[in-house]
Amino acid sequence: MPCECILCENRLNYTEISMDALATQSATLALDPDTLTGPSVLRSLLALARHSLHEMPRSLPLSGDRFAATGRIRGTGPGVSFSSAIAALERTWPIELKFPFEGSALVGGAAWPARKLLGPEEDGAAVKLRWEPGADDLPMHTHTTSDRFIVVLEGRGYYHVSGQQVGAFDGSDVKTIAARFKESGYDTHAVVNVDFLAPENFGVTRDFDSVDNVSYASNVDVRLADATTDAALLWLDQRAESDRPFFLMVHYFDPHCV
Repeated sequence: MPCECILCENRLNYTEISMDALATQSATLALDPDTLTGPSVLRSLLALARHSLHEMPRSLPLSGDRFAATGRIRGTGPGVSFSSAIAALERTWPIELKFPFEGSALVGGAAWPARKLLGPEEDGAAVKLRWEPGADDLPMHTHTTSDRFIVVLEGRGYYHVSGQQVGAFDGSDVKTIAARFKESGYDTHAVVNVDFLAPENFGVTRDFDSVDNVSYASNVDVRLADATTDAALLWLDQRAESDRPFFLMVHYFDPHCV
């Protein structure tokens, strides 16, 4: 199956869907600064992608055929940064990101197809994607025609995996930050002031140990900042004798008041 090396811009937080497992892996990209050209970078990226995708199922405890991996590219060779490698690729073959991409108006993309640029013996492609602020309708997903090796060029954040298919994805099996803290032995509590942050709505606070939610039907009658802070401090006072670490989420509605 051909391999796509996905270069992601401005993606701080995303969900991998239609996958069975999330693994962690590191890789090394070796490039010579004296021969840093678009063809050498594209060949190296695709070679790294193929090697990593081939080796991960051998070395990691994966439960299925569909998997995602996050990791770090440790080095690109003496005197070569990853940004300079991508710059060399773009100098050789400038591309313009096209919006919309795969039906999302806030996601743009363009590709460097290896067969066209390097010759008929090469397969696969490097693809560059950019998520504009507010883009939430195009999660990363498995593809029926290629394997994907994803590199985040900018930003860092949480990565989630869901076994749901693209059309059925609703986020219900995404691990929340509260669940991650609880797994690490933290007590968790949320103080929120709007209905859609209630545990039963949208699931943002569903994994907290406790939720103090005060919400109203209008933006006039609300719990203001002082009362919200008092509620948070009360919870802290109630656990003053505990030596367990905690995660406390405090949501203020005041900026939305009319």
